[in-house]
Amino acid sequence: MITKPWGTEYWFAQEPEYGGKVLVIQKGKATSLHYHEVKKETLCLWAGKIDLELDGQVIRLEEGACVTILPKQKHRLSAILNHSVILEVSTPELDERVRCE
Repeated sequence: MITKPWGTEYWFAQEPEYGGKVLVIQKGKATSLHYHEVKKETLCLWAGKIDLELDGQVIRLEEGACVTILPKQKHRLSAILNHSVILEVSTPELDERVRCE
């Protein structure tokens, strides 16, 4: 478990081919606006409601929604409901986040 300003991150897999984690984002909190040079992420909203800012557009995600974020796409997650839970599976380039703010 890793505590973040926006909530909590739980890693469940770190393999050569992929990494997997669960993000629990608190209502009213958001991740930083950032992008990845090579990392590709697939996010599935398990519980709650999230606004995904993706390349300047805001997309409302509800339970069961899945989205793939490609390299170089600027993105941020903002929780609308408390304890919004996201499953993230990504390519293994884990530490190459570029923050935009």
